[in-house]
Amino acid sequence: MIQTLKQFVPSAAKPRIKGALNDFKAQRIAAGQAASAEKVCGLKILMYHRIKAQVDDFDRVLSVPAAQFEKQMAYLKRWYEPMPLQKLIPLWQEGKATLRQIGITFDDGYEDNLQVAAPILNKYGIPATVFVTSGCMQRQEALWTDQVRYLFKHTARTRYEIDLGGRRWKFKMGTLEERYQSSKVFLGQLKKSPNELCRRTLEKFWLDMGVPMQTVWEEAKILNWNQVRDLHKLGITIGAHTVNHPPLSKMRVGDAAWEIRESKRVLESCIQEPVNEFAYPFGEMDQIGEHAPTLVHEAGFPWALAVLEKDNPPGTDPYLIGRRYAGPWDTLRFSEALLWKPREESQ
Repeated sequence: MIQTLKQFVPSAAKPRIKGALNDFKAQRIAAGQAASAEKVCGLKILMYHRIKAQVDDFDRVLSVPAAQFEKQMAYLKRWYEPMPLQKLIPLWQEGKATLRQIGITFDDGYEDNLQVAAPILNKYGIPATVFVTSGCMQRQEALWTDQVRYLFKHTARTRYEIDLGGRRWKFKMGTLEERYQSSKVFLGQLKKSPNELCRRTLEKFWLDMGVPMQTVWEEAKILNWNQVRDLHKLGITIGAHTVNHPPLSKMRVGDAAWEIRESKRVLESCIQEPVNEFAYPFGEMDQIGEHAPTLVHEAGFPWALAVLEKDNPPGTDPYLIGRRYAGPWDTLRFSEALLWKPREESQ
């Protein structure tokens, strides 16, 4: 019957009908959550990076289109209770966080967090934390990871070979998809490399790709000193994200400690208030390492956020709090990602 009806639906109307059906399904999912809204659960925090007017294929992992982000925030405002982390995490530590309560975070400190995301957050009255990479803010320099993506995207080369991690890597770059996939593999290897080797490899990579360094900035601008202050004045919490965004596990302990402490010092100097929230660069255990949680504690932070897909049941290490990645999803996919089971139901 449904297949028969589809034959009479004009092609131009099908995307609108599909969108309406997805919205309806998303509302049913949210209504089911609302029925047990006060049930105590783990800690639910979403992680974004960039919010852009237009997103191309090279941005698809770290960027969410502004229109899609607004729909997600409207959904959260209607069905959930977004809270600042400084209120939400203590509730969770006391075992009182509920299914409806949720935190919103942004990593790295991109300029579009102020220009695009902040007006949408303000429109819906949603609090958030932006974790700023302080060295990039001070130098007004793109993150090294964005530099790598940019070079793969814009180089005139169609092939590239380099020794890294004990083997010879050969990258194909004939199509945009090949460039995207090659950038993922290359970055994955760099994140596994000791800090000094990573630095030397990046210097060689810049020279080999033949792309002017200054051009990357236009595609990956980081907030400047005054913009961080403006974001703070809008009520957005400023958190620390190290100085240079390194994999802390690949650094000497003293260097890692400096990255953590210095980012806190610089940002506190910028906003003239304590900075009490920290997020690890990359956020997986392989990049965090065994020493970083202790170093974060010693730097004076009461907790730290990772990028571990877990439900943070009571008793979770407060220096290894997991977050859920938020992607460029429609309302249905977004609602499914927000499903959260109390600990006793998820075992």
